[in-house]
Amino acid sequence: MKSKNIFIYSIILSAFFLGVLFTTSAIFAQNNLENIQFPVAELGNCQSREQCEAFCELEENILACVNFAEAHGLMSSREAQRVRKMMELGMTSGPGGCRGEKECKNYCDDPTHMRECIIFAKEHNLMPPEELEEAEMVLKALEKGATLPGGCTSKARCEVYCENPDNIIECVEFAEAAGFISKQEAKMIRKTGGKGPGGCRGENECENYCNSPSHMQECIEFAIEYDILPEGEKQEVIKVLAALKKGVKMPNCRSKQECDIYCSEPDHILECIEFAEAAGFVSPEEAAMIRKTGGKGPGGCIGRECETYCDDPNHMQQCMEFAIEYDLMPPEQRQDAEKMLRALQKGIGPPGGCRSEVECEAYCKDPAHIEECLNFAEAAGFMSSEEVQKARKGMEFMKTGGPGGCKSEQECRSYCEDLSHVQECLDFAVEMGEMSSEDAEFSKEMLKKGITGGPGGCRSKEECETYCKNLLHLPECIKFKKEHGLEGSEDIEELERSIREEYRP
Repeated sequence: MKSKNIFIYSIILSAFFLGVLFTTSAIFAQNNLENIQFPVAELGNCQSREQCEAFCELEENILACVNFAEAHGLMSSREAQRVRKMMELGMTSGPGGCRGEKECKNYCDDPTHMRECIIFAKEHNLMPPEELEEAEMVLKALEKGATLPGGCTSKARCEVYCENPDNIIECVEFAEAAGFISKQEAKMIRKTGGKGPGGCRGENECENYCNSPSHMQECIEFAIEYDILPEGEKQEVIKVLAALKKGVKMPNCRSKQECDIYCSEPDHILECIEFAEAAGFVSPEEAAMIRKTGGKGPGGCIGRECETYCDDPNHMQQCMEFAIEYDLMPPEQRQDAEKMLRALQKGIGPPGGCRSEVECEAYCKDPAHIEECLNFAEAAGFMSSEEVQKARKGMEFMKTGGPGGCKSEQECRSYCEDLSHVQECLDFAVEMGEMSSEDAEFSKEMLKKGITGGPGGCRSKEECETYCKNLLHLPECIKFKKEHGLEGSEDIEELERSIREEYRP
């Protein structure tokens, strides 16, 4: 559980202690010199600490002292570089003309000198960009009326003051005013009193505490109770908590990135899938599938790799065979997948390389692709040879037109509703396979009697027979036959008798 350290602003105050830039004698007073052998040839053969300090107080000796201090670990390379830079600029004093560590520290500890000290550091490039930015944030907050917590003027004093729980609200208010923490973070600290689970304080302490598997449930419950989780993570964390409460051990990882890496290892797959199922990240069916396949897909792919792997047309057949072998698709899709696989095994790929039903439909709507699509549909078994032939005739119809040269369904219907065109339209329907010869003859006979439709609006012999086999339609059908003289009286009586026999309880 990470949270921003609210004491970060106090660090920049230490940047005002500029004495190290203007004197090097202090390095001998502040450091353990057990490893230094006197006399020191590089420092004028000084015989003692005191003599070396006196040597380094002289301006003309500063560079020699800096080189010595850096070489013997008495000064960091960063500090040494700063001093050399000051020497190059010919500067021997700091803001307000201060000299020496104590004097510059005292000068820059005064809040009224803060702007001057920051401008000095900025102009002479004495602070790293990130520290300078933070210093300016503090300055802006003070100029707007904010005050340093407890009036502290140094890093140490500010940290001591803000480590006291009684001062947490005051410190948070300044950190928020300076922009070191967001309103949401400030609200969270006020809500929790600045303490995390187990009473931990600060980012490092709370992170160490919550990284322990024995504390994970406590830390998650704390985060949920105080509503300190990002909205996008809240639901996932609640799922993790549910799994922990079931007694399922979490995999040995703490972040999404860590867990992605950890769970991609073959030895960890079963452990990870058990937790993912308990947490509800995967369904029981998905978990069973992963256990069945060992967590690996075609070509040994794992996770999202498989999507990329199977998007490659060269892997389509392999991926299809894998899905069918491990029964990884819904039953309603399996039959189509098997047909697709048969076409692939014949060396016939989907038209235009389309990958989904939507893609294939869009591709095959283009008249230029129809023949390619029909060949594939026949090879895969999506259409019979008769259906393909019928479709090709339909294509010809689109080119040449129908009866009377009609070009659309509406045009053809209007044309064929004219009784003088019926014979032409029936012949065309038989030719196109839209109607059997028997049904065409039936329609012609009906039209000769002036009948354009049968009982219930039936249009073919098969339709009319099916309609009239329903006992509820029997009176209508008999009446229709009598009115149109389609059967003799004896035939009609026989029809009534046979149908009653068929439907007798």
